[in-house]
Amino acid sequence: MASPVGVGRAVAAARMATPGKRRMPAEALAVLKLRLQEDRFFRRNQLRDLLDRSRPNRPKEQCTTARIEVQAQLTAAAIEVLSDIEAALIRMNTGRYGRCQMCEAATGLQRLLIVPHTRYCARCHRAKEIGARRADRGGWVDGLAAHGDVLGDGDPGLA
Repeated sequence: MASPVGVGRAVAAARMATPGKRRMPAEALAVLKLRLQEDRFFRRNQLRDLLDRSRPNRPKEQCTTARIEVQAQLTAAAIEVLSDIEAALIRMNTGRYGRCQMCEAATGLQRLLIVPHTRYCARCHRAKEIGARRADRGGWVDGLAAHGDVLGDGDPGLA
């Protein structure tokens, strides 16, 4: 993981950026790239371990249905996060990192420092989550109105 000193410097650099400036500071970008690379390394190793554990050479008592289901869910989650990490690194290399994939707004440096592989700004992430929960009950836009100012986080962030 990136050192706390590096993250602290990235936050300080973001605070010093002028409000009208929409570029992410180079130091913050470097810290985030390092975090993504470290996370990718971790997830690849995690997947190797999960796949090794799922091999049929295990004793029968260790191959319960519940264990197999948990193993499958862990593997699927690790694959999904690894995919998000790879996509974030591609966006970083193409100059699209730090932009929401739904609305194109800045994702926000604070959000990226917490989840560097995020695809969405906080506002679109919340809308997506609420939409997923309400999809089987009707339109997700109706669900947003019931939550008041769910989309008004007011954090323009940096990109």
